[in-house]
Amino acid sequence: MGGRLRRWVQRHPVIAFVALAYTLSWLTWLPALLGFGGAAAVVVGGLGPLVAALVVTRYTGDSVRAWARPIARWRVPVRCYLYALGLPPLASSQRH
Repeated sequence: MGGRLRRWVQRHPVIAFVALAYTLSWLTWLPALLGFGGAAAVVVGGLGPLVAALVVTRYTGDSVRAWARPIARWRVPVRCYLYALGLPPLASSQRH
């Protein structure tokens, strides 16, 4: 079974990613919609696409480290990240 699944993912990586991302996210969000898990379930469900990308990358035989390296590389000055992460909370706190 594992070999067949691996070959299918290798032939259809985009379909596998989308299906897995939706499945992982909604399996986590469904209990939150029903009143269980709360905000933690919503946050964990948001990680579905990340986990799906890791699984599909691994199943296609690519290196997860090589996939993650450009994501973690700093391409802009630190102040840009501070603006991007700091301005939304600051702007929303000014309205209250």
